[in-house]
Amino acid sequence: VLCYISLGEVNKYRWYYTLMEEQGFLGINENWDSPYLNLADSTVRSIMLDQVLPNIMAKGFDGLFLDTIDDVAPYTERSHLQPYMLDIIQQMRERYSESVIIQNAGFFMLDRTHSYVDAVLIEDVATNYNFELDRYNLQPKEEYKQKVENIKRLRSKYNKPFLIVDFALNEPLRNEAMSRLDT
Repeated sequence: VLCYISLGEVNKYRWYYTLMEEQGFLGINENWDSPYLNLADSTVRSIMLDQVLPNIMAKGFDGLFLDTIDDVAPYTERSHLQPYMLDIIQQMRERYSESVIIQNAGFFMLDRTHSYVDAVLIEDVATNYNFELDRYNLQPKEEYKQKVENIKRLRSKYNKPFLIVDFALNEPLRNEAMSRLDT
């Protein structure tokens, strides 16, 4: 059983939100109404590593599912925070060496994180979410093929399992996604 933890932003309903708020945020993820964490702030990193993680792991989880790594992607205003994201992931591995750690997306960091994570998860391979239309669609065929080829390349390069999570809210879309993924 893995525990979900957001490394790049914090939901306003998390118990540690007010601790993070005192340090200040770097904007808001408009899609989820979650403030971006200032990972360059040593207090923010300390809250994550010394308070949030021990609180989570004390509940008996087998590991961690690390989300919102993409918040420091090269195309974001927060790309300069990549070394701090790496530091947090590295320290998680050191502190919880026997735990399973799964990285959600963040392919741009795999060259640095692959030795600290046990697997990589990627969402929206066969399907994608359209925020403007507020619905899931079948991924365009070319984008799907590119994603699959990228996963194959990275899986081979880093020798890590890749897990795929896709979403479909109706039977026809579910069947089309499953048909693609079964191949």
